[in-house]
Amino acid sequence: MSCPNSNAPIDININNINGKCDLKCNYNFKYSPSSCVATNREDYISIAYDNPSVPPVIYTDITYFVDEVRIYSPSLHSYNGNKTDGEMIIVHNSTSGSKPLLVCVPIVINSNNTSTSVMLDEIVTAMSSKAPTSGNTTNVNLTDFNLNAFVPRKSF
Repeated sequence: MSCPNSNAPIDININNINGKCDLKCNYNFKYSPSSCVATNREDYISIAYDNPSVPPVIYTDITYFVDEVRIYSPSLHSYNGNKTDGEMIIVHNSTSGSKPLLVCVPIVINSNNTSTSVMLDEIVTAMSSKAPTSGNTTNVNLTDFNLNAFVPRKSF
């Protein structure tokens, strides 16, 4: 699926940072638990995310709600010139009409059995059995789906 006004995919590379990383890296988040209603979009999985009454994200003094979560395999973007096994893109809309904020999290398959890898596996398994064709939607039975588990807790 292509977006006519998109400037993606891009190579996310430490060497492409321009200027001092100051306010442009001021990303604070506190996501709330959500149901996990997922739709097969052929090129990616789209997950609707329940929004609380208070915006869960503040980025450069602008507040944002989650619009949708996308899971791509392989990754849409490349990281230091290489695609990863997958990528989670959290699409946020601002409360002030500013441009959307996209938080991109690379996914790498490994043998670790973490809670996030179990959740991803459950989403993919549910999609393949309950929503195998483009446009199909299913409610993935996850009791603890929360984006806090997927976004790394370190400086950006």
